[in-house]
Amino acid sequence: MKYLFFFFWLFTALLVAQTPYLKQVEHLIHQHQFDQALELLKAHQTDPEALYYQSVIHLVRGNINRAIELAEKGLAKAQDKDRFYEWLGDIYSVKAQTANIFSAMLTAANIKKNWQKAIEFNPDNLKAKEKLFMFYLMAPQMAGGDQEQALKLAKEVAQKDTLRGRLLMARYYQKQKDVKRAEETYLSAFNQAPDSIHVLRELASFYMKQKQFEKARKYVRKILELKPQQAESYDFFGDFYLQQDKLDSALTQYEKAIEIDPFLYRIQFKKAKVLARLGRKNEARAIAQKLLNEEVFFTMKRQLKKFIDEL
Repeated sequence: MKYLFFFFWLFTALLVAQTPYLKQVEHLIHQHQFDQALELLKAHQTDPEALYYQSVIHLVRGNINRAIELAEKGLAKAQDKDRFYEWLGDIYSVKAQTANIFSAMLTAANIKKNWQKAIEFNPDNLKAKEKLFMFYLMAPQMAGGDQEQALKLAKEVAQKDTLRGRLLMARYYQKQKDVKRAEETYLSAFNQAPDSIHVLRELASFYMKQKQFEKARKYVRKILELKPQQAESYDFFGDFYLQQDKLDSALTQYEKAIEIDPFLYRIQFKKAKVLARLGRKNEARAIAQKLLNEEVFFTMKRQLKKFIDEL
């Protein structure tokens, strides 16, 4: 269901590993060595953490039903059940976005139910509240979207965390097309936490959406100043240039990001798309073909095949 809000990148799903074997598993997953990671996890079948990581790997490979099965097994064993309910909601989000319209509508109920369960088990799980907020905000009404419920959740989050609540309220105002109040709310979040990368990205993205690129530049540059060693900083700078059709500048930033972390395959795909637009189709095709041979997220595989066919 393309209306649903869900930014799924593999590494946002990973835990903060507390044991040596899980740290090794995370390292292998980051390098997309999934078979080796699964082999390590085999010896820990009764560990809910191991089941969680197996679920992540199977989702990345497109084995959605197996990912759900493993997450449910982990849920049955885990004490922190809210995290597994939240993860199940995430899996169903991916399932909805890759299904036909009728199936997606049915799946939407499972998304909402699991995120609601996560909050029920842990009212302080603000991540689950933020996800449910975006579901209510972005989903069509017939699939469970509800602007009033979104506003209610934003206010609940604000009671626990003023900064996060402000960012949700800014998104709410954007959805209502109240650009002035959205900007004021984003700026109040920035004034509260001027060095927060999350706030800077949100504020820059807001201005980019409004085509106010000179205003956005200030915040994009600050991200780079604060995190010059992170690939994501250059990736975001590349997106900034791409939205202005400054293809050469975008390409330079993506290449810097790839140099820092060659395992962020989504950035390599962005580079291929820019190369294609610059008329360098052979280079674009070579990158896309190489990515197809890697362990990339299954939805990206579909996009890569389509991209190659259209070159």
